[in-house]
Order: sequence, then C-alpha cells, then structure tokens
Amino acid sequence: MGYGFIVPALFVGMFMAFMSAMIPNLSAFLVGAAWYGLPASWLVKMVVAPQYNPWRIEYVAFMVDVAFWFAVTATVMLIRENLVRKLE
Repeated sequence: MGYGFIVPALFVGMFMAFMSAMIPNLSAFLVGAAWYGLPASWLVKMVVAPQYNPWRIEYVAFMVDVAFWFAVTATVMLIRENLVRKLE
C-alpha cells in the first residue's frame, strides 16, 4: 500500500476546513461574536465592537480542523483503495 494518498488527502482536508468557514457554529464561547468552522471553530467575527478588524483567525483551531478533515479524507481513501483491491 503506497503513500500516494497523503498529498491529495491534505489538500482535500484544507479545502474542507476552508469550506467549513461558511457554516456558523452556534457555540457560546464569546458573547458578541459569531464563530465559524466545523468541528473546531477557527474563524471569529466580532459583531459587538468591530471598529478595527472584525475578523480573527484562531490558528491552532484551524490546524485541528485541517487535521480532522485530513483524517476523514485519508480514511475514506484508504477504505476505497482496499475495496478496489479486493474486487480485482
């Protein structure tokens, strides 16, 4: 079994993490802010006092989100590869 799935799974994981920023997360971490990203909320938009920069990125949560989606994608790709091999 090769390791050719790692780079595509990483790109798909990053894509899924960026796409999850479109989904608001209804958590109560900080009142006055809207949190985005699933499963880890990594993008914050301040709605109460957005004078300077209303957007903030939580980099550690973003990396957790990418790692989660990478794991999901890699698992699906490995299962698919094993099923294809068994059917041949």
